[in-house]
Amino acid sequence: MPIYGNALTFKEPTADQVPLTEALVSVIRQHHQKSREHLFHLCMIAYGLRRHNLISNRGKRGGNAQGKEFKPQFKAWYAKNNLEEVYGTEGNFTLYAMSGRLLSYIAWQVDSKYIDRSPSSVTGLYACSQILWDQGDSTTQERRNYFFSLLTKRIKDGSGVFTTRINKQVTRAQVEELNIFKDENKNKNSAIKKTNTQTSKAAATELIRIEVSNDLFYFTGTGTKRGHLKLEEVEKLHQAIRDLVEKHDKGKKNYSFQSNLPELKKQYKSKENYGYGDNVLEADSKRKRTARKASVKKTSKR
Repeated sequence: MPIYGNALTFKEPTADQVPLTEALVSVIRQHHQKSREHLFHLCMIAYGLRRHNLISNRGKRGGNAQGKEFKPQFKAWYAKNNLEEVYGTEGNFTLYAMSGRLLSYIAWQVDSKYIDRSPSSVTGLYACSQILWDQGDSTTQERRNYFFSLLTKRIKDGSGVFTTRINKQVTRAQVEELNIFKDENKNKNSAIKKTNTQTSKAAATELIRIEVSNDLFYFTGTGTKRGHLKLEEVEKLHQAIRDLVEKHDKGKKNYSFQSNLPELKKQYKSKENYGYGDNVLEADSKRKRTARKASVKKTSKR
């Protein structure tokens, strides 16, 4: 019986299919290598997609630390083809992309032979990328030298076997422990976040504020309007102001028109229709009393 691994049947392997032999070890290593290659392909594709589909967000809120976001057509393509099933959310997609950037760096700026030592997980690869770059910034010679030593300098592990700090088995947590720049990254990220917050606060300033008298909502308990200000007048003024702002802005989006009219209308209607059911019952009762009186008068005449 052949070793389990050629055809993926999902049937429970028999003892004969998983013998403790070198042949089974070979099959396991083949699948592991294929798994790494498939992962690296996904990472490189993500790296290319991210590199060619990031644009400036032009002062809008959001985006990454460099003020960039994905093109609308990329987002539409990503959503249409449900690529979240492959890469996950946009944030998780970035992990793959930065992992691809790391692999490209190792292959072309260190030596392609060291690709074999790179981690076998996205989280491990991404953690390594953070040693070189923080939030995609350009790196420094100090960071390059340190990463090179982690990747190439051979040391003895606890069992006496020679290995390197960065290797196939390294986990994200282990890499983060090795990252001597993490405090620098943290402080830098805090400064970026503070700057972005200040920028977004200063992005727009309130120019004018118009308030409506509560006379608008003055109704009796039965829904009769008592106040002189009517909703139709407010809507007319609202539209005139909007038209004026749009006329002066000329499509440049220098002015932002914020309106609370929907809430005002909702509150107005709730006051106008207050006790509506009682009014209907009262009207129906009055109609019946009038009908009875008319009936009594006819009977009396007879």
